[in-house]
Amino acid sequence: MNCFYHPNTPAVATCRDCGKAICKDCTTEMTNGDLLCPSCLESLGYYQLNWLKKFKKRLIAGGILGGIFLFFMIKELGTAGIIWGLIIGFFLFCLPVSYFVFGETPDPYVPTSLESAGKLELLKFGISFITSPIGLIKSIGKYKRMKAAAESNLKR
Repeated sequence: MNCFYHPNTPAVATCRDCGKAICKDCTTEMTNGDLLCPSCLESLGYYQLNWLKKFKKRLIAGGILGGIFLFFMIKELGTAGIIWGLIIGFFLFCLPVSYFVFGETPDPYVPTSLESAGKLELLKFGISFITSPIGLIKSIGKYKRMKAAAESNLKR
């Protein structure tokens, strides 16, 4: 079997994603040992950059939400509203990022009616709100790994 990209060169591996036969020059070994062809590696890099952009947008949206809530708490309650504004504002700051990261996990439950879909979404929102600081910590770790991987993939 010959390389997909170099028809006169014998293939030494197959791409993990598309299954194309690739030669030694076209093979990129990932840190987990998987082998990718040039086109799949490029697609992976674009996916990673897109994920990083979405993450930053949600971080900005969270900052705006938290800031607005803090502003209204101070406006309504004066200095007494600062503590509650900071606490709830922090959870609101974490919420968009947490919802983004936790939203990537597959949902094993398929709602059978509009009412059950609404209840499921409300439950997801509540869990995301309560666990949003944990989601922020998890997402910062994922952001760092994704950024390092994207930089590494784009250099190749």
